[in-house]
Amino acid sequence: MKRSSYCHRVQGGIYWVVLLDHYVSYWSLLVIGLLTCVCVGWVYTVPAISTNIRAMLGSEPGWFWKVCWKFLSPIILLVSTRILKRQKMCKTFDSSPAEQSLHDCSFRTHGIQ
Repeated sequence: MKRSSYCHRVQGGIYWVVLLDHYVSYWSLLVIGLLTCVCVGWVYTVPAISTNIRAMLGSEPGWFWKVCWKFLSPIILLVSTRILKRQKMCKTFDSSPAEQSLHDCSFRTHGIQ
């Protein structure tokens, strides 16, 4: 028995793939990245990371990396999250996202339907 993805088995499969790609991927990546930065920089703490790196490499990381782990990366991810929220990623479409993607679908341009 051959296995294939859901989008190949059901006619509405591409619709689900496009919906998940459009509405879920940006938010989940930003939230996971932000939580990772907060956990590493604030919960595990930068001195503990520096100690681990010193044990592995023999020298402690510079001040730039410490500032990035604790402040810069979380701030950039938080600002990016706010910008995406302001752009309203969950906007309404004149047509469904699946219909929009089918117009640009490479299968249609190659004549496969």
